[in-house]
Amino acid sequence: MSNASLELGGDNWAAKDGNLLGYAVGDSSGKYVPREFTFTRGSNLAATRVAANGLIEKGRENLLTQSNNFSSSDWMKFGSPTLTSGQSGYDGSNNAWLYESTTISHSMLQLGSFNGVYTWSVYAKAGTADGIRLRLSASTDTNIYVNLTDGSIITDQSGITYNIESVGSGWYRVSITSNASPHTDARIIVVDNVGASTTGTIYIQDAQLEIGLVATDYIETGASTVQAGLLEDEPRIDYTGGTKSLLLEPSRTNLIGQSEYFDSWNKVGSPTITNNYGISPEGVQNSTRFETTSDRILYSVTTINADETFSIYMRGSGTLRMNIGSDNFYPSVTSDWVRYEFKTTQVGSQTNVQIRGNGSAVDVELYGAQYERNDYATSYIPTYGSSATRSADNAANTDTIDADNDFTLMIESRVGSESNTGKFFDGLGYLNINDIGNLRFRYNSTNYSESGDFTQTFKWLLRKNSTKMEIFLNGTKLSDSITILPTGSADINFENGYTKQFIVFPTALSDADCITLTTL
Repeated sequence: MSNASLELGGDNWAAKDGNLLGYAVGDSSGKYVPREFTFTRGSNLAATRVAANGLIEKGRENLLTQSNNFSSSDWMKFGSPTLTSGQSGYDGSNNAWLYESTTISHSMLQLGSFNGVYTWSVYAKAGTADGIRLRLSASTDTNIYVNLTDGSIITDQSGITYNIESVGSGWYRVSITSNASPHTDARIIVVDNVGASTTGTIYIQDAQLEIGLVATDYIETGASTVQAGLLEDEPRIDYTGGTKSLLLEPSRTNLIGQSEYFDSWNKVGSPTITNNYGISPEGVQNSTRFETTSDRILYSVTTINADETFSIYMRGSGTLRMNIGSDNFYPSVTSDWVRYEFKTTQVGSQTNVQIRGNGSAVDVELYGAQYERNDYATSYIPTYGSSATRSADNAANTDTIDADNDFTLMIESRVGSESNTGKFFDGLGYLNINDIGNLRFRYNSTNYSESGDFTQTFKWLLRKNSTKMEIFLNGTKLSDSITILPTGSADINFENGYTKQFIVFPTALSDADCITLTTL
């Protein structure tokens, strides 16, 4: 076996033009030849991954159009304000705008209908006028009035929170966050140093309206909205535990409708809740501080199956009492972010998921609450006012293996739980974890099963020659021999698990090579 066949290790996955690239050894020199996989998964904002920096990465979207073209008709104007482009911006560009209010009864806005938690932000600087007012219109409006001469708050009516970030040279990024159904418009108004509408000028640049509790990095838009981060139909190259792998999961629903805005949960007693308190596992300031002795917050769900799972990220100090109905758990929280999982044993009852003190003082940060109808937690699905469903991941290649000839197929992977029953591939059978946690290869109505801890990385290999197929697992050749052989072209479809490496050799490798390939 050529050494070249092992060179790429866990790095033989990449994304290109929305597709997934795997690799096969395609000639006698052992060079890798890329094979393109079509990757599908909808609902980009419901899917997350752990990025190379160890932080949770989401899909993001700027819901405004013409986000830095304020003269566009997408921005409605009242009171005939004047907009002049080409001004010196906060980022060293000439992309800022001079916004001149010529009458007191003026404003500029974009219309929309947005339900749930949203953050509205814009970069602004004082001109001849002192201040800016940002408004998210709803049945109860959310407003913030900021003195742009020093970045101070004149007054606010913030539904959840606000933020004023100095970015230098007199510029500030001003944002407000609101929870309403629906928000009807995002509006900019020039104000004086006491918050009254006024005439005069301010500078503005880069407006953004986005789902969530915090203003994230700006996304430029034109005639349509634009997404960034982890996108729909894009492979989730995941670094959980610091190891690069392809994350493929079944469809799941997070039944917690507010996974980050814990202040909206029902309260018993008077726990102290601070929104946007600290840096979350996402790497932005949107964790929630929860301080109490015995008081609690709760969210109502209905159990259907036994062994459903509630999960949440927490850090801080103290021992909490967590309830799923009458099931009690007592996690002791540390200073590091940890994702805790709690499984219920109840069936068919209205159940309150509760986070509460246990009689002594606790001071913890919370992030990413999730309730799933299965006995293990999948990757985080963010929600901002209603439950959300992440579509199943699928990676497929319609001409990966020529099953008429000899071949060797190797996969290095792991599962998220020993009760994960999803398949890693099909076309030559199914490789999956059965209901008792064994790794099972099912081919031609026959099961070949091995026990072990497959939540840890394993290497599995299938070798076919002219007379039989044989299996290798973690450096050992298994005793099973398969004599009914596949023919034709075999498709490959990956659906569940963390796949680190997948290689196809167009030859039947030797026992020694197969053992080398699968040794951990």
